[in-house]
Amino acid sequence: MAIVTRDGLREKLLRWQNGRLSHQQMYDWANEVTAENGETGDEVVDEIVSHLDVLDVNLTTPDDVPTFIAMLDAETDEEALAILEAYGQAFDLEQRIARWKDDPFYAPFCRTPGRAP
Repeated sequence: MAIVTRDGLREKLLRWQNGRLSHQQMYDWANEVTAENGETGDEVVDEIVSHLDVLDVNLTTPDDVPTFIAMLDAETDEEALAILEAYGQAFDLEQRIARWKDDPFYAPFCRTPGRAP
């Protein structure tokens, strides 16, 4: 597998967002990229792929694609990581659980923290 570039990652994210890739396909791709390539040398690409590599557990969904695209468009790595940090601080886990709890891919991970399954 070739090294992942920002343009290649953007294309993959947009295909997922538009429903041309399933959650499972995106997850499998990210796992393959991580296993075969490790780090790409691009901190932003590596950060996004690390989120996709555990998208099931972390409830990373196509809803997150605009944030990832904004990171790819940022002028500096620091700006990109600040975008992710701000997004993380505003992230509403309970809302995400409510939205995706009936999706077969995410359902096993849609439990409110501190409550038994």
